[in-house]
Amino acid sequence: MLKIIIPTAMLMPMMWLSKPNMIWINSTTYSLLISLVSLSYLNQPGDNSLNSSLLFFSDSLSAPLLVLTT
Repeated sequence: MLKIIIPTAMLMPMMWLSKPNMIWINSTTYSLLISLVSLSYLNQPGDNSLNSSLLFFSDSLSAPLLVLTT
């Protein structure tokens, strides 16, 4: 879970250090990057099985809830 929380927490210092005309672009691209990386972590090749994910120990039913809450 820290693989998602730490980059999200680093979003605020990145916005503070950005130029005023680049805040919107930087925050949007950084948030998109965080979302894509978290989706790749939660990807489970065998969605129809009850195998747990090796990274987050989540089954295929609770993985979409983890994506929505992060």
